[in-house]
Amino acid sequence: MKVLEKFEERLRYKNYADRSIKLYSSYLKLFLEGERIKDPYQVRTKQIVSFLEKHPYTSSSQQNQYIGALKLFAKHILGKKDLHLSKIERPRSEKKPDFCLFVWCCLPVWLSLTGCKYYTL
Repeated sequence: MKVLEKFEERLRYKNYADRSIKLYSSYLKLFLEGERIKDPYQVRTKQIVSFLEKHPYTSSSQQNQYIGALKLFAKHILGKKDLHLSKIERPRSEKKPDFCLFVWCCLPVWLSLTGCKYYTL
């Protein structure tokens, strides 16, 4: 597909990492094949939004990568300046407990242990 080569070339020009280019290209290819798009230059924003809403993701990171890849495609290949994908909510990663809080709560217990030669966290 020539559009994939053009997309990769554009990302290289923008100094994207090789792994990012490979990943974004594979996501674009899955989009084009999944939606059975014959002419990639005629993709409408509705098709992108529809794909992003119904596609099953394995993680929030993957969903953000798909959104990023398709936004780059629309901006650099299709020439859409103001692509509004605000309908697609970008997931946030889950908040993990703060390690410092964990240490301050449990440190007195660890320090009170006797008979231990080494202490590890």
